[in-house]
Amino acid sequence: MLLRLPLSILTHNRICALFLLFLFWLSSCSKAIFTLFTIILLIITLLFEINTRQKSYYLKGDRNYSPNFKKNDSVPLPQKLAKPWVIFTLISLTFTGANILTAYFVPKAEIIFEGKFDNLSNILAQKSLELLTNGSGIFDPYKFENFDGISLIIPVRDEDEFITKTISYTLDVSPRKWLKEIIIVDDCSKKKVSDIIGRELSKSQLNIVKIIRLNTCEGLIRSRILGADASSSSVIVFMDGHCRPKQGWIEPLVHRLKLNTKAIVCPMIEDIDRYTWEDVGTYGLKMMFDWNFEFNWYEDFTDVVPIASGGLYAITRQWWNESGKYDPGMLEWGGENIEQSIRTWCCGGEIRVELNSRVGHIFKRDPKPNPENKLVKQVQRNQKRTALVWLDQKRYKYFEDIHSVVKSLNETSSGVKLDSRYQIKSQLNCKPFSWYINKFRPSFDRRGLLLDNFRQFIHKDTGLCLTASYNEVVTGTSDRAVIFTKCNSKDFAQQWMVILGRRLIMNRFPSYGCLSRGPSSVVNNSILRVTECKFKDAIAGTTDDQFWHFDGYDNVLFDEPYDDLDALEFAHIKNSSRIFNHIGTLPFSEDGYLRIKINGTRAFESTSRCVRNLNNKAVMTWCPTVEDSSFSFDVVKLY
Repeated sequence: MLLRLPLSILTHNRICALFLLFLFWLSSCSKAIFTLFTIILLIITLLFEINTRQKSYYLKGDRNYSPNFKKNDSVPLPQKLAKPWVIFTLISLTFTGANILTAYFVPKAEIIFEGKFDNLSNILAQKSLELLTNGSGIFDPYKFENFDGISLIIPVRDEDEFITKTISYTLDVSPRKWLKEIIIVDDCSKKKVSDIIGRELSKSQLNIVKIIRLNTCEGLIRSRILGADASSSSVIVFMDGHCRPKQGWIEPLVHRLKLNTKAIVCPMIEDIDRYTWEDVGTYGLKMMFDWNFEFNWYEDFTDVVPIASGGLYAITRQWWNESGKYDPGMLEWGGENIEQSIRTWCCGGEIRVELNSRVGHIFKRDPKPNPENKLVKQVQRNQKRTALVWLDQKRYKYFEDIHSVVKSLNETSSGVKLDSRYQIKSQLNCKPFSWYINKFRPSFDRRGLLLDNFRQFIHKDTGLCLTASYNEVVTGTSDRAVIFTKCNSKDFAQQWMVILGRRLIMNRFPSYGCLSRGPSSVVNNSILRVTECKFKDAIAGTTDDQFWHFDGYDNVLFDEPYDDLDALEFAHIKNSSRIFNHIGTLPFSEDGYLRIKINGTRAFESTSRCVRNLNNKAVMTWCPTVEDSSFSFDVVKLY
């Protein structure tokens, strides 16, 4: 704004230019001195302007004369006339002074650090470590009355449309004693965040905001690392720059950390409109990945989170430091939430969702620029770094086979090797990935991720395979008829997996539906079908149309036995190789009558009806009382 001073100050008088520099020096001393010298500067500027005008221009008729005209003494000089420029100059200088004072006195968020990641990371990491060493950064659940509030970290790049509202809404619903500071990490935004919020937020709002300005674009992951390490609270909360927390959102997160200081606690995330900031009506709690490391929201009606979304969560400073923060070798974004989630669970922590904490998030925004697909490739490199460190050999092969593009990517192109990540894994004595699978076996089951457990069911009489067809059982429904076709081990429609403690039989194509018998009102020759899996009912033991019975050994159905069931599930099946159907109000029958035999006389059975091949259609009919190969199937491993 100082450049708005008339150019003549600098071009016609060097003293004023030096005076201007002197003014900047004085501004650091006192606002009163700054104001005084600004006024003096404006007065001096006006005097020089008037003096210059007097010497430069004179009026005679319709012609202007230079001062050289005065050399001819025989020609009388015309009298100088008052011109409107005097008024304009006064007005201009008045506005200039106002601009100078405004530029100085308008409150601004404090920029606490500025530079590049490589220059700041070690400094801030040491700062975070010192807070733990001196005890001020340690969260003590037994001295909760001394808790002084969270540090909220918001990484931002070109969030001009959203960041001010995010800060305003956060401050509106956050009690001051619960919110110690907001640290904005400005990841080389085209418009500086400090300028944007300085114009739109009040002084009282800006008092709590601190800014880290990165001169080069480092990405979301590295921005979070810097923001967390620069913070001063014992509890760190991460949030995106396009969020609207709801009333009472902080307290439940912190109270949950009291139960386990090695936890990551996530709020319920609700979708909000980018223009109105009102709820859209959808929400998410937890995620689960596929072997290409893409992930989707899902719900299993528990508070345990296998994969956190990554953008919104609370964590203690102790666990942030001890568990390894984020991988600094990951650039931009992508893959960091999978890496952090697996690491947290395998290395002694946990991830929980807190239903009493709600935060709105704008999901539908303009896509980020992605020239030459560089952003996508960087995400894939991040995913490869995660897979190399945390997957076992078998599952890494799944990852490479399904996500084959990663084979050609250099996981250390960021210049950061993986040695430090392996070291964290060793220091924390982290459990193997197989433990993680067993911990979340239902989540892996329901997404068909344990590829070694897919099987073909081959009809003994015909040698044909049980297949999910494209044909609708009832027109206009998604129920697909089950038929028998020539066996093809690569046909996903012939691949079946027994899941959820031997309860459901899931088909791999096209959307992981489950084998279902026809309506109970159709007693004979009802068509078998594939319908949407009833996961919740299966876990609760309250479904019978998809609840199948098995008499057989685990090694026929699984590569890995079901040794991971929780206490309730294990109490149902004990050491028996049979799972019984839900009949009436009894979750399991103990009479041994209703069962499925694998590689035996009856392969499938439900409520005393068995599956058979009728003109290459899979139908259910009364089970035979004698040995009958038309009801028998062989089970063949595929992978």
